[in-house]
Amino acid sequence: MDKTNPSPETDHQPPETDHQPPETDHQPPETDHQPSETGHQPSETVTARIIIRGIVQGVYFRVSTRNIARKYSVYGWVRNNKDSSVEAVFEGRREDVESALAWCKEGPPGARVDETHVSWTGKIENFKSFHVDYESS
Repeated sequence: MDKTNPSPETDHQPPETDHQPPETDHQPPETDHQPSETGHQPSETVTARIIIRGIVQGVYFRVSTRNIARKYSVYGWVRNNKDSSVEAVFEGRREDVESALAWCKEGPPGARVDETHVSWTGKIENFKSFHVDYESS
């Protein structure tokens, strides 16, 4: 095909008009997702372990923790330790894990949380559920 003499069929341009198509915004809505206090993106999958000390056994801490894990859609486990602490592992979206950890620092009614220790394991376990381990460690 000779490019110097385009055919009228291929060189047809629509007439110019002042009519503009309605503006549409095909951009995803802006969200408030900001990196967490640790600087990571909130949607990444993370695993964290928390040890809770204080009056945390005999106050429904484990069952309440399971309910909180379900609320935030995180997986893992919770158990009593022989030293009277409670230990839990949470895995899921960073913001959900952080919410579960924040709850553990307060605990259920009747509990008194004196101290917590959180460690980010860096290892994804791919838990399929959240369960209460009724065997003390």
